[in-house]
Amino acid sequence: MLLPHLKGINDEQIAEKLIEAKILGMEFEEVKPQSTNCLPYERLYCDTCKTPIFDLHRSCSSCSFDICLACCLEIRNGKLQACQEDVSWNYTNRGLEYAHGEEGEIVEMTDYNLNSKDRMKVPSMLKAMEAGSITCSCGAGDLELKRILPHDCVSGLVKKVEEAAEASKLLDSPETDMERCPCFNSQGDINMANDKRVKAASREGSQDNYLYYPSVRDVQQDDLKHFQHHWVKGEHVVVRNVLQVTPGLSWEPMVMWRACHQINHTEYGIVLNDTHFVFKPN
Repeated sequence: MLLPHLKGINDEQIAEKLIEAKILGMEFEEVKPQSTNCLPYERLYCDTCKTPIFDLHRSCSSCSFDICLACCLEIRNGKLQACQEDVSWNYTNRGLEYAHGEEGEIVEMTDYNLNSKDRMKVPSMLKAMEAGSITCSCGAGDLELKRILPHDCVSGLVKKVEEAAEASKLLDSPETDMERCPCFNSQGDINMANDKRVKAASREGSQDNYLYYPSVRDVQQDDLKHFQHHWVKGEHVVVRNVLQVTPGLSWEPMVMWRACHQINHTEYGIVLNDTHFVFKPN
């Protein structure tokens, strides 16, 4: 689910860096966008579509105008869909700690209204040149390509996700008759004759009403691959008769009591006798 979105973001960044290479007259590998002046807890937004910016974007060094890559593409195509609606909101700033799940305190309360000055840069004032550069409406020059994350962070993340997906390609590969889970018959329906499934729900039109329910000896012997088939998909698995292959372990009260009775915690000098805890100084 994540990989297609990451690839889309990476492709968008590669396309913008190719344009930057053309603008600057250099090779693609030589394009190294400068880091933007953005504090770690600061959130950057596109000044045309109001979308949050998390990495590559274009910015004006004079008026601090920021624009996302999607709007850059729309400007070059002459179809910028900028936010033209009046925006106003009451914002309560509770601090960075609150944003990360902690208590936080009210730092400030802001009653913000978008005025005509904020919307000065209308779509018609942002123009793309033939090489792909975009001129800022303040007249100071072209918008510069900036970054927030480290160089090639997204492309490196895509590579890692692709490697992880390749390692678990079993999840996406079609199952042959030999590879099909024994819990299902050749038509893809639940095999009711299989005694290694237990009914856990009664949802209509669902394939997960039954859980894989093997004996621990099945998993240890010839059914390990079947167990892995369910486990690798993150499915719930209930393994029966575990205590049969674990000598000395039991949930019987007296067995558990004898085990506790033998505990001697040397670090804190704790010994259990028949009736109470005895704390001995070391």
